[in-house]
Amino acid sequence: MASVRARSKDVGNDREFLIASKGPAGGAGSPSLDGARSLRWPLWLKIALAALAITGVAMLFMGFKSVRVEPYQHDSFITVKGTQFMHKCRPFYLVGFNVDNLGEALLAQPSRAAAGGGPTGVDAIREVLQTAAASGFNAIRTWAHTTNPNRPFQLRPGQYDERVFASLDVVIAEAERAGLRVILSLADNWKYEGGVDEMVDWSGTAGRRDEAFPLATQGDGDVSEADWTPERREYEARRKALFFVDEGAREIYKGHVSAVVNRVNTVTGRRYAEDPTIMAFDLLNEPRCLEDYTPGCADRLSAWVKEMAAYLRSIDANHLVTVGEEGFWGKDDADAAHNPGAAVGSDWAARVGQDFVAQHAEVDFATAHVWPDNWQTRNETFLAEWVRAHVRSAGERLGKPVVLEEFGKKLGEQPLEDAVIAERDPVFRGVYAEAEGALGAGGALGGTLFWRWGFNAWNAWAVGEYGAFQNTAPLFAPVDAEAGAEGEHAAALETGAGCAADAGCWVGVSRLGIARCELQPAVCQRNAEEGALQLRSAVRDGRLQSAGVETFASHAECCLPGLGAFVNGCHTKI
Repeated sequence: MASVRARSKDVGNDREFLIASKGPAGGAGSPSLDGARSLRWPLWLKIALAALAITGVAMLFMGFKSVRVEPYQHDSFITVKGTQFMHKCRPFYLVGFNVDNLGEALLAQPSRAAAGGGPTGVDAIREVLQTAAASGFNAIRTWAHTTNPNRPFQLRPGQYDERVFASLDVVIAEAERAGLRVILSLADNWKYEGGVDEMVDWSGTAGRRDEAFPLATQGDGDVSEADWTPERREYEARRKALFFVDEGAREIYKGHVSAVVNRVNTVTGRRYAEDPTIMAFDLLNEPRCLEDYTPGCADRLSAWVKEMAAYLRSIDANHLVTVGEEGFWGKDDADAAHNPGAAVGSDWAARVGQDFVAQHAEVDFATAHVWPDNWQTRNETFLAEWVRAHVRSAGERLGKPVVLEEFGKKLGEQPLEDAVIAERDPVFRGVYAEAEGALGAGGALGGTLFWRWGFNAWNAWAVGEYGAFQNTAPLFAPVDAEAGAEGEHAAALETGAGCAADAGCWVGVSRLGIARCELQPAVCQRNAEEGALQLRSAVRDGRLQSAGVETFASHAECCLPGLGAFVNGCHTKI
C-alpha cells in the first residue's frame, strides 16, 4: 500500500504523520525499528546521512521555515456530478458551520476586545476563519441580508448600507484567504429586516399593512407572536404568503439578488458572480407558508423556487443554487411519515408549504435542517431517521446531493461543561455518526454545517443558546473529529472518470522534518488504474479509511494549513 496520511484531530491531540510502507505493517519489507537499530551501517552511508541532516538544518536557518502561501486564491467553482459535489474532478465534501453574523465584527465597537479579551474588526473575522481552517473545516454559511436590525443590510428597495455590505466583502475575502468556501443566504423567513415580511410591506402591489396590526418585532428582529390574537395570526400568515405571488415583492427580491450577484467586492475587486469562494446561494432561509390559511401555498412556493432559481442562473451561471429549507415532505408524499410529529399523529410539518422533492427539483442540490428542540422531537431515533430519510430521498428520487445545512442543540447563553457533555455532545455525535454512515454506504450526503459558531461581535461571551466555543473542549470534540475526517472522506470517494490525467496531482511529503508538496502525476495515475481512491466499505472507529494517497489539485491547496496535507502548512514555498 502506498503512503497513507493519517491525522488525529481529537482535542488536545493534534498531530499529523506520514506512514510509508510497501507491505503490511511488520511484514516483509517493513523491518522493525529494533531490527533497524541493529544493522551495521557502511561508512559512506553514515557520511551521506550526516550531510543530508546538515543540509536540512541549514535550509531551516536559510528561511525554509513554516510559512503560509499567501495570498491563497480559489481558482475553480464547486460543481455537482450526480450525488456528489466536485472540485476539479475530485469529490468535495462540506464540513462546516453557520456564522450568520460574522460581518458584524466590523460594525461593533472596539470595546468587544476589552469585554472578551479577543480581537476586533478584521482580526476577529480572520481569527474565526483561520481557526476553523486549521481544525479542518472547509465551508461556512452566512447571511447576505440583515443580521442585526440596528444595522440593516438593505435600507429600502435598491438602497444598501455600504458599510454593512462592505463587511460581507471582508468575510468572503477572509474566507478565501483561509481556503474556505461560502454559502450565502439571500433572505430570511423569520426576521423582519431582510425578510419576506419587510419585502411585502415595501411592495406597492401587496396593499398597505392593516393599521390594526402594527409591526411588532423583538430586539433581535424576530417577529414577536406571543400576544397575537387568532385574527392577527391569520392576517400575518396570509400576508406572508403574498411574498411568493405578489408582483412587487418578487421584483424587490430579484433586485436584491441582482445587487448581491453583481456586487464588486471592495477587498478583492471581483464580482460576486465571478468569485469561486462563493460555493452556492440559498434562495431563502427556511421558507414557509401556512396551508391552513392559504390552501395551495405549497404550489406557490414551488413555483417561486422555480422562478427565482432560473432568474439567479440567468445572471450568474457559475454558482450552485439551492432553496435553504428545512426539508419537510408535503402532505401527499409517503415520506411525510418521517416529518417531525408524524410518529405521534401530528401533521403540522406537512402543512407549512414545504415539499422536499418538488421544491428541490429545479435547484442544484437539496438542503435539510434538523431542530429537535424547536420541533419537540428530542429522541435520538428521530434524528438518525431524519438524516437517513433525506439522504435516501435525495439519492433515489432527486439524484443530487443533500446538505444537512443546520443542526444544533439549545443550551444557555453560557452553558456549563457538564451540560455540553450531557446534552449537546450526543446530538453532534449522532449527526456525525449518520454522516459517516452515509458516506460509508456511498449515499447522497454532501456535507454538514452545524449551527452555530459561538461568535458575537458586541459581547464575546453572549454567543446565544446554540453558540459553540472551540475552546470548550468537550463541546468541540465531536466537531473536531468530523473535521479531521473530512480529508479522508474526500480521498476515499471515487474520482471522476477521466479526471486523473487532467487534474493536478500534488502530494504532501515530509523528509528530514521538512513538510513540502511535490507534483507527482504518477500517483494519481496509479490510483486511478488500481482503483485506490474508490470508497472502501470498512469503517473503523467511526472513520472512513482511505487506501490511497491524499492528493491536491494545486501546490497552494496542498500547502494550505489545516485543509491541505499538513496541519501547519508547508515549510517551503516551493
